[in-house]
Amino acid sequence: VAILLTEIYLDKYFNEFDLFYSDFIKFVLNLNVKERRTDAQTYPFPDKKNMNKLAYWSATGSGKTLIMHINILQFKKYTDNKYDNFLLVTPNEGLTSQHMTELTLSSIDHKKFEIQRTLIDWTLDDPVKIIEITKIKKEVTSMDGKTIPVEAFGKNNILFVDEGHKGQSTEAKSWITNRKELVENGGFTFEYSATFG
Repeated sequence: VAILLTEIYLDKYFNEFDLFYSDFIKFVLNLNVKERRTDAQTYPFPDKKNMNKLAYWSATGSGKTLIMHINILQFKKYTDNKYDNFLLVTPNEGLTSQHMTELTLSSIDHKKFEIQRTLIDWTLDDPVKIIEITKIKKEVTSMDGKTIPVEAFGKNNILFVDEGHKGQSTEAKSWITNRKELVENGGFTFEYSATFG
């Protein structure tokens, strides 16, 4: 169902956005009227600039990784636009290693972010690039080789965020700002978590 709904969403997003947006507003309006919701309870209307996000809230073991791989292929099918990067953002090195293995099994080109490589070398081709959330910083204050400034990635990225709820924690509030900056010029975000709620 998640894959089918993604297909429908991306088809409408790329091929008939204005009609899609209008239908979305009508849907929310009808839902609020039908349920006779008070002002404090109304469902919010969609914001055009925020329709470049999809979130997948699924239990552990339900196949989020496979859905992500299909989402990568779906997105590439719907557009031949040039993006700065396809970034798979993980919360830790353990999940980075797991994704490296799983992407190999799915025959999806990928490489792990390594600060030792020059950025030029890292962007020579267009694989999915895997990086931990902790390595992307607004400002890099030391030359320890462990972090990179968010602006180095550009502002037109496609993000696949594993364990998306980690970006909602108190210690990771800066990630929300960084994430917005990474996609603010036409990018798109896919988030996956078992615990968004």
